[in-house]
Amino acid sequence: MEEIVMIPQNTVVEQSLDEYSRMLRMLKSLQRDIDNNSSQGCVEEFNREFCALQQQSQKTDAILYKQLADKEITGNISTQLEEIRSLQQDILDLLKKTVLRANNVKTLMASEIRAVKKGRKALSGYKTRVHHQGKIVNKSS
Repeated sequence: MEEIVMIPQNTVVEQSLDEYSRMLRMLKSLQRDIDNNSSQGCVEEFNREFCALQQQSQKTDAILYKQLADKEITGNISTQLEEIRSLQQDILDLLKKTVLRANNVKTLMASEIRAVKKGRKALSGYKTRVHHQGKIVNKSS
């Protein structure tokens, strides 16, 4: 297990707030891209950045929870912790919506692919068949 470095409590809370705020902004940006059908190519980059930020926030939270264990939480810290909890809930809600939309897009694309394959198969029935058989030609002079 990693060693947890002690950082001033206010700094850790602010860092956690910042990380969750960035995660929420990233999700909202992805939602706009999905709504505008411009999400191609950005999903991989989003996933990479979001996962890295999520890992960092887990480390920050581990430090924060260790610092808060068995300590009285003051008014300012309490308010900031409530903001963090609210951001976490917003992120969770938006993730659920994003997964639902992604599944809808996936289903729609699968349906379109099936329709294209069916159309291709139907069109192949109209191809002219070339016979490579020799023909007898009667030449009259």
